[in-house]
Amino acid sequence: MTEYTTELGSLDSYRKGGVHVIDDDPRSYVFSNVFEVARQSAPFERVCVAKNMEYVVEIMRAEGAPPWFTAGHDEFALCLDGTVEVTLARHAGAEPEGDGARRRAGRVAHGADQGRARPSGAAAGGRGLPDRGGAAERRPVPIDRRTAHCPQMGGHLPDRLKGGDGGRTMAARTTHEATAPDNYTGYRTFRIGGFDFRRDEYSTHIAWPGGTHLMPVGAFLRALVRTDANGYPVNRMFADVSQEEPEIEVAPGFEGEVRAFNLFAYLSRSDVTWNPSVCTILRDSLFCPPSEEFTLPVEHGNDRVEWFIQLSDEIVWEVKDKESGDPRAVVTMRAGDVACMPADIRHQGFSPKRSMLLVWENASPALPEMVAKGEAPIVPVRF
Repeated sequence: MTEYTTELGSLDSYRKGGVHVIDDDPRSYVFSNVFEVARQSAPFERVCVAKNMEYVVEIMRAEGAPPWFTAGHDEFALCLDGTVEVTLARHAGAEPEGDGARRRAGRVAHGADQGRARPSGAAAGGRGLPDRGGAAERRPVPIDRRTAHCPQMGGHLPDRLKGGDGGRTMAARTTHEATAPDNYTGYRTFRIGGFDFRRDEYSTHIAWPGGTHLMPVGAFLRALVRTDANGYPVNRMFADVSQEEPEIEVAPGFEGEVRAFNLFAYLSRSDVTWNPSVCTILRDSLFCPPSEEFTLPVEHGNDRVEWFIQLSDEIVWEVKDKESGDPRAVVTMRAGDVACMPADIRHQGFSPKRSMLLVWENASPALPEMVAKGEAPIVPVRF
């Protein structure tokens, strides 16, 4: 069986993609690479690499011991290289009092991506720990989350989402119905939620209350779940992704406020492709990471600005005008690359190997009408 290597970037080694313009302004895609930005920045300097109305994504290089930071609102963090130790503390005034909740993302053999949430009103201190092993194949590391933000997301998370109160049980099963084999084709029809799936010799037929879709059965089967001996979903192309979870130590009074999980492990167990799942919520700001493989079966038309952050491997995006379908650009994204998809385009992705992508959305229901009226930007940054 073929062995696959998950390609992740690092401060020491990354391969930046780019934008090939056909009929567009390259600045519309606001293309950058997080590792390149971090290398050029001062330690703990926050640099904005993505902006979506009032929300921003900032890159920061953790190196040594920083000053204390305070948060006027919730923040989510994702560690993409090396090892980071974060300390949270309650504070009543200008200076934090006590150590509060302490979270440590331990170093794993090949690295591990982990994400953290910082509650509003908390102060954070931390340090970046040097880690110089396996740069070209470094695994990114997720951090801590708050319980209330996204309790519904448990499909492929650990059975116990780790936290200071011992974690809480997450749902881990999806039920489905199956018919008897068809007398003519011999294939069963499956229903999951509101979706029906059936096949013939050449095609997969997908139906839902709002419509139907037809795609080659080979393309459909390439994206199906693979399982290990215990029945847990593991994709063959992510067999090298660490499943180790982050470690957190919580002081009295912080129980239930700090959560952590390994985002890359979560994505390695995803049983679908090109289907973002919400992992963090901050009002209308959503982090929706999917895993991708082969070809996005449709051209997705935007009704608002969205952002892509490539977490692993490579995706090539064909970008066309939303209304005419005329080609506008080809965007090649590799690990660490950040690109905007304007509100007036349609796009289709091609992933030569199973990859991981972070989709960042402003989910405000008012945005489509605002874009149509010119009250919200087509491109989020003006140069």
